[in-house]
Amino acid sequence: MKFKQTAILSTILCLVLNILIMHFAGYEFHFAAVIGGFIPSNILVVIYLIVKRKEKKSGLLFLLLQNIFPLFSLIGTIWG
Repeated sequence: MKFKQTAILSTILCLVLNILIMHFAGYEFHFAAVIGGFIPSNILVVIYLIVKRKEKKSGLLFLLLQNIFPLFSLIGTIWG
């Protein structure tokens, strides 16, 4: 897949994970809360994109960096 396609799919997955975190934590759905969880989960991705500004970017690494915090949070919410 091209990097742009992977980035779009990764962003959608990140949003879905943030919605699942809210659901399993027992909160009502609020768009502002989803965005509030989405922004911090993209800090690593922003750093990666700044560092790789002119070089070829890895879609798999982008996917991992964007979704690692939401995955850990979801696992902690379900098991906690």
